Amino acid sequence: MKKIVLALLAMCTMMASADDIIVMRNSEKINAKILEVSDIEIKYKKTNNLDGPTYSTKTSQINTIIYENGDVQVYNQPAAQPVRNETVYSESLASQPVERNKSWRFEPSEKRDFGLTMGWTTKQFKNENAKGSFGQLLGGDEKNMTHGFNFGFLANPTFKYGIGLRTGFIFEYYHEKFEAEGDYSTFEANLHDFDFSVPLQLSFRMEVVRNFSLMIYTGPVFDFGVYAFEEAQGEKSENLYGKDVMSDKWEGFNCLWGIGGGLQYKFLRLDVGGQFGMMKKFGVDIKVNKPIYMNLAFMF
Repeated sequence: MKKIVLALLAMCTMMASADDIIVMRNSEKINAKILEVSDIEIKYKKTNNLDGPTYSTKTSQINTIIYENGDVQVYNQPAAQPVRNETVYSESLASQPVERNKSWRFEPSEKRDFGLTMGWTTKQFKNENAKGSFGQLLGGDEKNMTHGFNFGFLANPTFKYGIGLRTGFIFEYYHEKFEAEGDYSTFEANLHDFDFSVPLQLSFRMEVVRNFSLMIYTGPVFDFGVYAFEEAQGEKSENLYGKDVMSDKWEGFNCLWGIGGGLQYKFLRLDVGGQFGMMKKFGVDIKVNKPIYMNLAFMF
């Protein structure tokens, strides 16, 4: 505002005298005859002594030049500085939304891809006409499935877009108690079955809220029967795998197709699923399934 007033005063003065007027940054006014103007300096003579010396002044020291024809040249006009009300500014910052963890993330907030798992599992034979437990194959009672438990190492790294690989090395133990028919009486028998499985499955994981994820997976599972035996009347059989049992050869290797899903909160994970045999077993049209399992894993 002060500079505008000075410029107006200088213009009024110029109307009274046909001089160029130089207004310095310290508000000093010089009546002059401008001789030369460049970006760095101007050269002029004072109007009260046109025959006298030529003066030069750097443009950085000049505020305004008002020429005798009315043109105005402004130098070094400072940029307007916004006045900031600290209270309003603080309130505006407080009102801005804070970026939080977005829901439905494809990648988990914390990378916990490996863990130890344990749980309950089942095993069942199935053909076109029937399905049941493995004790039933040995002449025992009709039961729907053989129960067991498992434990092992689980790996489920997640990559871009929530796509991952679920694998691991899981030991399984199944036990079934049943009554079998002998030559003259019935007797109680026990079946023990040890094997391990290696899943190789494609998984998809999505984080619903921070540290809480949903996942689904599917793919092949390779199952290896290691040792199975029957105990009855104080006697123990040899390893049933690789032997003829009830006119059928028990084969150890099995390939299944698994499907399942899970929940994970931080380090705790729950998996539920099933595995269904794709190979004929025992030399006949029988497939081995693991209809349902439920596992709890501690991820790290």
